[in-house]
Amino acid sequence: TWKIGDSTELGRSSSSMWHHHLRLQHGWMPADPREAINYCGGSQLFDGSYAASATGDAASMQPTPSLAFPPAKISPSFDATLLPTYTATGSVKTLFAPTSTAA
Repeated sequence: TWKIGDSTELGRSSSSMWHHHLRLQHGWMPADPREAINYCGGSQLFDGSYAASATGDAASMQPTPSLAFPPAKISPSFDATLLPTYTATGSVKTLFAPTSTAA
C-alpha cells in the first residue's frame, strides 16, 4: 500500500483517486479500515482462500497455448516479429519456499 500526495511539479494532486488525503477528505474511502467490508459494492466476502493462480500453483503457472506470444502484430502497425523471443528448452523450474527446522 502506498500514499500519493501533491505533485511536486503542480503543487496539487495530479491523480485524485490515488491521493490518500483527498480520498479520506471526500469519503472515497473509509477512515476506519474495519468499515471497509463491502465498501466497493462487492457482493462476495473473502472466504480466506485464494485462487491457484494467486498462490503459484504449478498447474496454474503453465502457459496458455491458445495465446501466441509474442503476438504477430501489435496495434496499430508494429511488427512484433522484430522483438526478441523466448524458446523453452527445458521444463519449468519450481522454486520452493524455505522451511524451518527445530533448533
